[in-house]
Amino acid sequence: MNSMCPIVWVHLGSNSIPRYISVSLQNQKKLFPDLEFVLLVNQKLKDNLKIPGLKIVQVPSMDEDWLEIKESLGHDLSFRKEFWFNSLARFKAIFDYMKMENVEKVIHIESDVTILPNFPFRQLVEIQERLGYSIQGIGQGIASVFYVGSLGALQKFLEFCQEEVRRNQWSTDMTILYNFASLFPRSVEILPT
Repeated sequence: MNSMCPIVWVHLGSNSIPRYISVSLQNQKKLFPDLEFVLLVNQKLKDNLKIPGLKIVQVPSMDEDWLEIKESLGHDLSFRKEFWFNSLARFKAIFDYMKMENVEKVIHIESDVTILPNFPFRQLVEIQERLGYSIQGIGQGIASVFYVGSLGALQKFLEFCQEEVRRNQWSTDMTILYNFASLFPRSVEILPT
């Protein structure tokens, strides 16, 4: 599996990593010792995670467009340390990481998700020039596993995020993912849940 793309987790808004994330990363690294694991953060961490093989990358702060999104959201930003904004900002963090590190493809895993040995890595990375994620019911896209097949595909999605928030201040990552897949079906591979 050495030819795989990086497996990326994102933790924004805090310089401390919650224990459940640390334990999850340790467990995942034990299951997949040969895969490249990356944790994206937007603040210097006060704790050293000491997980062999985990690369921690600090991504830049948000640019003006994303600060505008933050200010435009109607959601309570005090809820779980800016949860509603950070659930969208993670996609920008992934984009920035891909640009900084010249990475062509990534698999993003949400922090509370566990992947098992039978996870279809090879099939996922065969998706070209598209995003891959699940749809759960009407109106909800799910990024528990979010595959990025190219920087261009993610850039198109980020531009759509900005448009959606400007159009509807109550947008969430789930509604935006769903709307993007609905409007641009050739840009998304719907993954099984």
